[in-house]
Amino acid sequence: AIDPAGTFIYHEGKALAAVGLKPRQFLGLNIFTLYPAETLTFVRSALNGEATHSISEAHGTSWENWFLPVRSEDGEIVAAVGCSIDISENVRKEKELKERLDTIQEQQHIIQSLSTPILQIWDQVLTLPLFGHVDSTRASALMESLLHEVVRTRTRFAILDLTGVDVIDTATAGHLMSLIRALKLLGTEGIITGIKASIAQTVVSLGSDLSGITTLSTLQAG
Repeated sequence: AIDPAGTFIYHEGKALAAVGLKPRQFLGLNIFTLYPAETLTFVRSALNGEATHSISEAHGTSWENWFLPVRSEDGEIVAAVGCSIDISENVRKEKELKERLDTIQEQQHIIQSLSTPILQIWDQVLTLPLFGHVDSTRASALMESLLHEVVRTRTRFAILDLTGVDVIDTATAGHLMSLIRALKLLGTEGIITGIKASIAQTVVSLGSDLSGITTLSTLQAG
C-alpha cells in the first residue's frame, strides 16, 4: 500500500523472500524512486482513481498486478492498495509453448515445401509431383505456390503428377480442378498425369467437365 505521493505505508507478502526482499523493507520509501517510471503507469492510474490490472517485470521476476484506489468518506484518494503475484513459471511455460509451436510451424512449412516440390524440367515447363495424403489445406497452399511460380517463370505447361497419391476427397479434387482452370486463365496448359482409378471416380463424382483437360496415365507420357 502507498500514500498519494507514492510512499510505502504497507509492505508484506510471501513473494518478497523469493526476490531477496524482506517484509516492510520498503516502508517509508517511494515507489517512484525505486522502480522505472515507465513500469509504473498502472500505479499512477490507481492514484488517479482507476482500478488497474497489468503484467510487469521487476527483480528478474514476472508479476501480475492489481492496484485499487482507496478513498476517504468525502471521495478523496488517500492511498492505493496493490497486490502482485509471481507468474514467472507461467510466463516461462508460455514462452516454451510458443517456441515449440513456432518450431512445429517451421517444421510443417519445411515438410510442405519438401512434399510439394515444383520442378522446372524444361524451358517453360513445370512439374508438380504430389505424394501422400493431399487434403484441402495442402491443396490450397499448393495452388497458391504453383500459380506464383507459373507467373514468375512464364510457364506454358504445368504437369500435376498424382502417381504418388492414392486417395483425395471431393473438396481436394475441387481444388485441383480449380487449379487447372486458374492455370488456363494465365495462359498455361495444365496436364494431369498418373491418376488412379479411385481418384478418377472422385473427380467424376464432382460432375466436372474434363473434356478440356489433358490427362495422361504416366508422368513420362506427360
